[in-house]
Amino acid sequence: KKRRRTSEVVGWYRFRRNTSLQTSLREQVLHQRLVRKLGQGYGNYFLLALFRGCTSSNDATHSMEHVFLRSTDPAFKHYSAVPLHIVNLGEPGHSDYRMYPGSAASIHQGAFCEVLNSLPADGSIEMVNHMHRLHNLLHTKLREVLNSVAESEEDVATFVDDIVQLREKYGALKKAAAVGPSTAASASESISTTSK
Repeated sequence: KKRRRTSEVVGWYRFRRNTSLQTSLREQVLHQRLVRKLGQGYGNYFLLALFRGCTSSNDATHSMEHVFLRSTDPAFKHYSAVPLHIVNLGEPGHSDYRMYPGSAASIHQGAFCEVLNSLPADGSIEMVNHMHRLHNLLHTKLREVLNSVAESEEDVATFVDDIVQLREKYGALKKAAAVGPSTAASASESISTTSK
């Protein structure tokens, strides 16, 4: 049983030098013909990636700019940028260069692998939508956790301020008690009136 290679195609790319990252008429026509050739099931999900190589004025720094585009209308005249999020799946806290491919080993073990293995890999649009919803749910949960951590950090800062104030009051009372009993009574009265 032969597998159709076209089912594995998600898009195409074009590399340019020192030009804008806008689609040309030639690229629009080519994109439209590729979608027709591969089948109408792709539609707006077929991607066009534009890459541009740039150098600095003294040719010391080379950079690669990119944009992923998808068609937003049936006539393939208008394109919108697809946001690209690169999620670091490697080991956290290690920013140095590795001499071995450690990230490849970490992808095939642990919770990430369990989630991927639990999903059917049929490549359908429903699967893409399901993964997109899963991604959005994870980001929503992360934002909730971020907000709760921010609130708890604010509470901790408030408690630290309260502790500092109480220590200052205690120090003032201790000094007043060492000076004399009448001074301690007046100091405690002034501290209690300022705290109200």
